[in-house]
Amino acid sequence: MRVLVAEDDNASRSFLQKLLTKWGYEVLTARDGSEAWESLKNGEGPSLLVLDWVMPGMDGIEICRRVREKSTSALPYIILLTAKDTEEDLAIGFEAGANDFLAKPFKRQELKGRLLAGERIVKLQVQLNERVNQLENQRLEIERMNRSLRILLQCSQILARTDNENALLQETCDLLVRSGGYRLAWIGYKGKDDNSQLISMASARQAGVNVDITRLSWSANSWGTDGSGALLPFDTPTVIGDILTDPRCKTWGEDASNLGLNSAIMLPLSLGNSFQGVLFVYSSEVEAFDAEESKLMVGLADDLTHGILSFRNRLERKRVEDVLRKLSQAVEQSPVSVVITDLNGNIEYVNLKFSRLTGYSFEEVLGKNPSIL
Repeated sequence: MRVLVAEDDNASRSFLQKLLTKWGYEVLTARDGSEAWESLKNGEGPSLLVLDWVMPGMDGIEICRRVREKSTSALPYIILLTAKDTEEDLAIGFEAGANDFLAKPFKRQELKGRLLAGERIVKLQVQLNERVNQLENQRLEIERMNRSLRILLQCSQILARTDNENALLQETCDLLVRSGGYRLAWIGYKGKDDNSQLISMASARQAGVNVDITRLSWSANSWGTDGSGALLPFDTPTVIGDILTDPRCKTWGEDASNLGLNSAIMLPLSLGNSFQGVLFVYSSEVEAFDAEESKLMVGLADDLTHGILSFRNRLERKRVEDVLRKLSQAVEQSPVSVVITDLNGNIEYVNLKFSRLTGYSFEEVLGKNPSIL
């Protein structure tokens, strides 16, 4: 373990350096408080500090105060060497941030015992910090999972209650911003003659994101190139980890970053083998779309395409049913006799005009061959 010894007396400093080195510590030395503080500011600091209270310039108490003001959870263990032993002196030292005191002159074994105690406390602090970080990571992962489940659940509810394609697109964008916490979401459909230009169909954004969606469109002039000038394929989800530095965003990346758009994912919407458009999601965090986040977005885009396809199938079915209904009405009301047979020539349908001309009802001729009538 690394120890910093700050002592202005040359003989005492040399003695402590040799003694602590003998005990297996990596020892740094400083001749005064200012030199000690410079050592603490540069690189990986020592875990144990042995500081003389009284030193020229910056004393041990001032070093304690500065160390405790640093915003870090891995603070060193500080032992003050001092001839001061009044309760008032001890209170000043503890208030400044000292962990322990060792009165001069001290015995070697007493110093070793204080160092071993400090070493144990430092190790326990490191373990505690590691555990706190683990718990924080677990908390963030649980929050992410809950958010993912919330998004998927609400997406299913949108699909179940929405009966309009435009409403589905808008509610999906609203969901991503409202429940997902993303900065901006928008959906663009391909143009009739140019797949590299998108027509905005729906969008949602957090407050303060005043951006022209057309500037974020997928085209050769914005972020639709792979750096070689070729358009990126639409059939693959694409992640932009850092909009500000990615060359695909060079024409608008700085403006987007100023609005809090720092990473993005592009999700193609393909109906069967036909490219329909793209769902864009932007986050305020850099590298927000890791493997798990991207998997969630891909699943949501799949649900969206299924919803779009379902709407269109229902509309097409209704259109066909309307055509068949009108055709049936036209045939039934036709002034001409109409007979429909199967492949074997047996009657499947006759209209009202046939029954009036022949005197046979539909039930009487169903399944019979016209030649026997």
